[in-house]
Amino acid sequence: MRQVFNLNQGWLFSTHVPENIIDALTDAQQINLPCTWPARGKDAYKGKCVYRKELPIPAELHAIRLFLEFKGVANSCLVYINDKCVGIHKGGFTAFRFEITGSVTFGKTNVISVVADNADYSAMCSVLEGSDFFGGIWGDVNLIIAGVTHFALDDGGSDSIYINTKIADGMGKVAVIARISNPVNYDIVSFTVYDAAGACIGAAAAAPKDPRAVIDVENPALWRPGTGKAYLYKLRAKLLRDGEILDEREVSFGFRKLSVSAENGLELNGRRIRLRGVSMGQDSVVPKQDFAKDIALLHEIGANAVRPVNYYQTDRFFELCDKNGIMVWCELPLDMSAANEESAENLIAQYVELAKQYYNRPSVCFVAADGGGTAEGAVVEKRIYEALRAFDVNRICVGADFIRGNGTQTAQPAVDAAGIKLSGAPEGEDWAALLDSFHIASPETPILISEYGTAGDERYHSAEPVYGDFTEEYQALYHEKMWERIARREFISGCFVAELYDAEEFRGGLLTAGGKAKKDAFMFYKSQWAMEKFVKIAGSRFENRADKKMTVKVYSNCGTVILSVNGKPVKAPASVAVSGVFVFDDVKLIRGKNVISVVTEEGCADEITVNRKKNADASYICPHGVSTQA
Repeated sequence: MRQVFNLNQGWLFSTHVPENIIDALTDAQQINLPCTWPARGKDAYKGKCVYRKELPIPAELHAIRLFLEFKGVANSCLVYINDKCVGIHKGGFTAFRFEITGSVTFGKTNVISVVADNADYSAMCSVLEGSDFFGGIWGDVNLIIAGVTHFALDDGGSDSIYINTKIADGMGKVAVIARISNPVNYDIVSFTVYDAAGACIGAAAAAPKDPRAVIDVENPALWRPGTGKAYLYKLRAKLLRDGEILDEREVSFGFRKLSVSAENGLELNGRRIRLRGVSMGQDSVVPKQDFAKDIALLHEIGANAVRPVNYYQTDRFFELCDKNGIMVWCELPLDMSAANEESAENLIAQYVELAKQYYNRPSVCFVAADGGGTAEGAVVEKRIYEALRAFDVNRICVGADFIRGNGTQTAQPAVDAAGIKLSGAPEGEDWAALLDSFHIASPETPILISEYGTAGDERYHSAEPVYGDFTEEYQALYHEKMWERIARREFISGCFVAELYDAEEFRGGLLTAGGKAKKDAFMFYKSQWAMEKFVKIAGSRFENRADKKMTVKVYSNCGTVILSVNGKPVKAPASVAVSGVFVFDDVKLIRGKNVISVVTEEGCADEITVNRKKNADASYICPHGVSTQA
């Protein structure tokens, strides 16, 4: 039976790679993994670093096989056992394994050395600008001990088990294929399916030379997004010889059917669905190991999809999206605009490796690549999609940046759906006209908005917000206008708001960095997407005012809101700008403290305090003035 031992503890790290890999390290420091170095900022470093760890190998293990598993090293690496290189991996976004059985000395202490490099792109496409946050070992490192015969460990970092589901006339079918290393003819592979309660609901056996089977599941429960708890089944695969279990794997999966067309839009399990997505960028230098808070925030806002941008997807991330019903847009932030033949082949290999690792994930619904707007990039993108379609028909291939926000259509291959990135202010609806004209010219092409957003700093405020003033009020107003125009265009199958958190260099998030504060824009989308009833008065951080009157904006998914100022009811809202946005004009303020409260018929309530002062608060004005970077 296979055993897995985590090797994260007790490494040495140095920025000085010795000429002879087994020589002593200079300026070495003791570290535990994950451990990365910054690629940007005052402590930035681009180049090679070395990690080293001693690994005792007992003599009694000589009859089995040993593998080193790396969950992620940015952006390329060489792995050594003692003085022998056991493998090279070019790509910083996926897991990989190297067999070390023939390289270790049994009964002695061996030395693992990993030379990681985040600068050399000679055989790879470079990382997109803004995505190179770090270098080094960002994921777990494990030692896997397996028998001579096992479910293959050399299949692109995957489980070597591939599951496809289908439903017909109420009967579900689970088609499973496995890859076995070194089987003999009398081995048996058994597959057993369990429901969410752990009950066995179907089983089949297969020969090891071609281990595949189809298992029937009566009235299967469907994997549905936006539920907070999606239904997952488990498949347990056993490799048996003379009744003894040689290896065993357990894989979660879900029943879902996904399609997209211009006529029917995005359909999941035969029902039309609209993506309510949020992008998530890297909000810290070291990749996060636990995304539970992020998933909770996505559920709170009512999002059913997420687009990870500029950070590395982990097993934990996919696992939470599977369990919580969050559809995932998957991509690699690599610049393929100037790819040559060697770097193109490596890029395709990285995408196939990623696809093998997410194959059984029901949450992964979309895969995208960005050709960078060049003809060369479009050729590479086409090759990527051809490779993915040949391997996996369960995902939708999207052109990540089919049309740029300035109206320029980029060179693109045939895709299942066009991803369109919007930029600029919604005033004048220039981008809306662009979408309309594209739809008229290409009515057969489904459309997804891959990204849109603007900067909004929770420290800056204005009663009359304008494009580029960096105020929280303008950011909210921008999203109100954008969503209203997206929502009424039925030919748009969904969108991704950019982004969940403020990034280090751009405060365009719906929340501040780390999620410390929820901006008004977050509350606006909650009023549009969330099922749980709530009410929120906008402008809670705009405490100091100089005007005798103010406009009060309330976000709620309740039917009626009742506003009071200092205990006195205010007349009904003068307008509802967008469904869920209640606007009260000319609300009078007394000098000093004003308590503004709101209640709904459903029992939801909120309250803020506004101080009317003699002079306006200059600290609310962005010191950089109006900017075009919004």
